Amino acid sequence: MRLRKVLYMRRIFLFFVACLLITTPVFAEESPVVDGALGLKWGDSEEQIKNVAIEKGYDYTISAKTNSRCYELIYSGTVAGYFSVITFSTIDDQLFSIDLLLDAPQNRYLKFLILETRLAEKYGQPTLKKHDSDNQAAFWRLEAPDGNSVFILLKANDKAGLNLSYAYEPLFTEYFAIREQQEREITEKDL
Repeated sequence: MRLRKVLYMRRIFLFFVACLLITTPVFAEESPVVDGALGLKWGDSEEQIKNVAIEKGYDYTISAKTNSRCYELIYSGTVAGYFSVITFSTIDDQLFSIDLLLDAPQNRYLKFLILETRLAEKYGQPTLKKHDSDNQAAFWRLEAPDGNSVFILLKANDKAGLNLSYAYEPLFTEYFAIREQQEREITEKDL
């Protein structure tokens, strides 16, 4: 059940970031530089991910090759005080995305506000925010050391729970293009 939520949230994140790639302005001048998350750097190998996961005491759950170039390593553990399902995604053995499904079944929206405040203290105010009774989202578009974008999405709703996602733009965009091509090929086969 949790894995389904992770996969569902991943699809939402892909769509959300794809839309924001087109619509968000370039970085503010004072944007902090983000070279990774959870002790990892963008472009780290699967072996480095495994080593950091062991150091942090995360429990291995499952690994999956999503296509010929992409791989996901899924762990569980405590992040920011919340039990989490953590998905590390790589393309060509390079880390490009970290997704966390945080266990917050009660007071989800309060916990969202707490995490949003922590992230805002660290990265500045979100680039975009949405707060209504059913959905809350905060999105940051920041800079990586190489000048590319890093996206951070914090989202809470009743269907997907409380999610925090980090993505490195160049590899994320490449991953998204691969997925799009695969979906076209499947659709063409069905016709």
